[in-house]
Amino acid sequence: MVKKVQKNQPIGKVQEKSESDQDTNIQIALLQKQVTDIEANMAKKMNQVLKVISQKKTPTYAEIASKNLPIP
Repeated sequence: MVKKVQKNQPIGKVQEKSESDQDTNIQIALLQKQVTDIEANMAKKMNQVLKVISQKKTPTYAEIASKNLPIP
């Protein structure tokens, strides 16, 4: 005799999936915040570089070191 597979999940399984989905959503939100923070820091660094470039002079080592700029 062939047993029929039950399609409905027990309540406990549904609750576990819901909690798992919440954990996943929290992880996604945290990663999105990290990406946003990284983008903001990159924009800040680029603005610092552009400011130095707009002064039409080669930055000194002290300026590069103090602002953590890439060496030209």
